[in-house]
Amino acid sequence: MEPESRFWGSLVSIFTDETEDIEYHTSTEISIPWWVLLLKRNHMGSLLQHYRITPDRFEITDLAKNQISVAFANLQQYQKAIQSKPISDAELDEILVESGFTRKLFDYQSLNVKSLMSLPSGATFSVPGAGKTTEALAFFAAKSNPETKLLIVCPKNAFAVWEEEFGNCFNDSEKSIVRLRGAAATREILKSKPDIMLTTYSQFQIIPVRDLLAQYMSENETIMFLDESHHMKRGLEGVRGRNLLGISIIPKSKLIMTGTPMPNSSTDLIAQFNFLYPEVDVHEDNVIEHMQPIFVRTTKLDLNLPARHDETIKIAMSDAQSRLYNAIRNEELLQLENLDNASQRMRLRALSRCYIKLLQLASNPMLISEDVAEAHPDLLRELLDEGVCPKIEWACTRARELAAENKKVIIWSSFVRNVELIANRLQDLGAVFIHGGVDAGTEDEEYSREGKIREFKNNPNCMVMVANPAAAGEGISLHKVCLNAIYVDRTFNAAHFLQSIDRIHRLGLADDEHPHVQILLSEDTIDEGVDARLTWKIQSMLAALNDQTIYPNPIVFDEEEELGTLDSGDLDEMMDHLR
Repeated sequence: MEPESRFWGSLVSIFTDETEDIEYHTSTEISIPWWVLLLKRNHMGSLLQHYRITPDRFEITDLAKNQISVAFANLQQYQKAIQSKPISDAELDEILVESGFTRKLFDYQSLNVKSLMSLPSGATFSVPGAGKTTEALAFFAAKSNPETKLLIVCPKNAFAVWEEEFGNCFNDSEKSIVRLRGAAATREILKSKPDIMLTTYSQFQIIPVRDLLAQYMSENETIMFLDESHHMKRGLEGVRGRNLLGISIIPKSKLIMTGTPMPNSSTDLIAQFNFLYPEVDVHEDNVIEHMQPIFVRTTKLDLNLPARHDETIKIAMSDAQSRLYNAIRNEELLQLENLDNASQRMRLRALSRCYIKLLQLASNPMLISEDVAEAHPDLLRELLDEGVCPKIEWACTRARELAAENKKVIIWSSFVRNVELIANRLQDLGAVFIHGGVDAGTEDEEYSREGKIREFKNNPNCMVMVANPAAAGEGISLHKVCLNAIYVDRTFNAAHFLQSIDRIHRLGLADDEHPHVQILLSEDTIDEGVDARLTWKIQSMLAALNDQTIYPNPIVFDEEEELGTLDSGDLDEMMDHLR
């Protein structure tokens, strides 16, 4: 085989290891995303030397040469920036005043902004309530000129927060703020040259939208924010991650924001770092080291928040529930063992289904009543005779006790049917509920997400909110009216758990206001494994972020955003439990 052929095979191999976004045109011609070329440029150089391929054997276009020069300049800027010293308070104040930024920063915010300003791109991983939005807008003010555009990618429920905070930070600004939804609407809105653009992560699953935004940023100097950036942590494994990485070389400057940057492990940081610095090749073993110099974090200790009291409560299952749980667990293990020779994807799907089924059984076995009716009719009849399951009964009883003390409570469950069941049982306490099926709207709309939040906050007869962490774990502040939370069940998703807790434990609490979190675990079930995994993930994240906050109830453990998404440690925990 000729050196050129061996070189070409090796070259294609390093690209396919990095991405699936490759188009094959001929046997010697492919198209790849530009950021992949940037990441692998050093590998390409090594291959050229190894196979003795001289520069005269290939051609680099002028556009490519220019982009490579920009990449080298960015890399040098990154290396220089991480060693630079923050500017002074007086310099920051002068820059912000000249930019029209009118809000007074807290000392900890000022410290964070000064650190970020020395970087071409950076990250703020402060806890919820610390003012990440204000810090981000100060960063924008310091990095922009009057013509600079701002693109903010965030969850839909954060749109109103960004619009309000922009007004608070730039009192006299006449900049236009628009919401972008759908390719057709986005195309029309971009024709008006908007200054501030809000869009969601789901929009980056639509290729035409991505291309429209990429074109707009190419034609207009743009700064780009990813709010709740852990939503793109899957990187190449998810459409939104691939599309965000694909345009990461375009913005002038970038900022990522989240209080939970690595809800599973350090691998969660890789895509987020690559978005900021596509020129720097990182991997699981060095990504924390590379991230350390470019992020800021205000911790709960920095904010002097009053301590939170966490209580884990083990609840014995009913007799029929326990027998059904063990029967299903044995059946699932047998099915998984029969898949030993199946593909990894098939095994993963089977494990995911098993995981969800066991969570449902441990939480409320009636959630899968239709699935087990034929195989276990006698057990199902016994469950119906027993009535509501122990966890649901405990949560409702506790809610009534708190209401009798004039204390509001939020009850969390990952399952829609649980959310509605609990709310229905507590109608006499004015219970409202939020899950993914509740549409966003305005506070004036009684049955909208915002309407239900307003009801819980303002109606003294509404003592209970029942919610799904995936739907209500972000963008809600309840600490002014509620200091109690009950978790009927939890998943392996640490981001959902941490963010939902922070609805009641955030800046603004008085020194004597101590939130109380009660976590219900069904004994001898997957609940105990979930508890252990969540504790390990949270402790690992705090260590990586240099956060001295102590997570309550530490558990010694040996060792994705969506329900059913498991990492390798979660899979190991699942198999240990099944066996």
